[in-house]
Amino acid sequence: MNKFPFLLARRFFGTMASDKTSARLAIICFISIALGSCALLVTTAIVNGFRRVTNDVMQSVHPDLTLQSFDRSPLSYTKIGSVLNKEFASNCITHTPIATESVLVQSKNSDDISHLATIEGINPKTDSLVRKLPLSFEQNNNDLAHILAERKIIIGKTLAEELNVTRGSSLSLLHATNLHLRSQSITFEKESVTVGGIFKTGLDDIDRALIICSLDLFDELFPESGITQIGIRCAPHTDLKTTAQELGKRFKLDAYAWHELYPAFNEALVLENYALIIIIILITTITSLTIASLLSLFLFQKRHTLAILRAMGIPQRLITQSFLLVGAVLVVGAQLTGCLLAIAISLLLEKGKLIALPDAYYIPYLPAELDIVTVATILTIGSIVGFGICWLTARQNTSLSVMTALKSE
Repeated sequence: MNKFPFLLARRFFGTMASDKTSARLAIICFISIALGSCALLVTTAIVNGFRRVTNDVMQSVHPDLTLQSFDRSPLSYTKIGSVLNKEFASNCITHTPIATESVLVQSKNSDDISHLATIEGINPKTDSLVRKLPLSFEQNNNDLAHILAERKIIIGKTLAEELNVTRGSSLSLLHATNLHLRSQSITFEKESVTVGGIFKTGLDDIDRALIICSLDLFDELFPESGITQIGIRCAPHTDLKTTAQELGKRFKLDAYAWHELYPAFNEALVLENYALIIIIILITTITSLTIASLLSLFLFQKRHTLAILRAMGIPQRLITQSFLLVGAVLVVGAQLTGCLLAIAISLLLEKGKLIALPDAYYIPYLPAELDIVTVATILTIGSIVGFGICWLTARQNTSLSVMTALKSE
């Protein structure tokens, strides 16, 4: 292996360190590339953190997949569950029955019955395996089955504030028992329940209008309703949309993934991806121009030396390789420095919770999450672009006239 490019690159670094102008420009170039890589990684980490938090919040009250009939008629949970266990065991890890109806909610200390809510009857033992409700427990036992025992319910924080109730307070649920179409009248029955827990998702339509109870209590209130939905938890990395289509065809039911309930959220994620691409292009362009300026200046300063080497018969290929080595050391070193700095900043933001956020967000602090795939992707893109700029700049030496360079000295 020819060691000449390495020796020449080492000599270039030595002369660069002795020349104040070149050294200053090299430091500026190194810092700009490091800061550019750091900015890209931190920006990506914050975006990933917000995505993780938003997904957790929105999915906290929704299973990965939901099965229901098109006309909201009762489902045969036992038969459907057995088919799921046999034919879809690889994608569908577990499932749980859900029954839904509408009720009016009334506080014991008020005559107001204007609060309309959706009540969900769940199996406390299996529901916690499908979704993780963001509950605020004020007791030692946080088992869901214990919380929903003895005619207890769980309500959203917004609804609890509007009704001025806390855990342990009594509420009245009014549900329709008879609809007289001719007289246009509805008969209601009132059932007394106790608030066993309060949840907060940050989603106003959920925190204001959702009540959760056990299936036993639900069957007491609505003995003829039956199971209206089946919540399914899928294995990691499962294509939810494809699996939902397969389930819909197999059972002739309406099957949908949780993110289909929030189309605006999906559109926002697409826009975030476009914004990240634009940021990557801009920062990569700035850092590339910086290293191109450094190598161009260095090439201009060393044109006499390069002309002598060419006159002595040194192949242009070896000289180009030496310039590529100089640029590679700067690019890789700066990229790694920026990566380490970004990891440190991301850990401080996530673990230290340094930046507080207002109540409009789903989390009280600025989140940040870096993964190895994101780091490797950004470092690879930055390195490829940096090497390309180094190669293009080094190729300028091919058009250097040896006689012109020697005469100019």
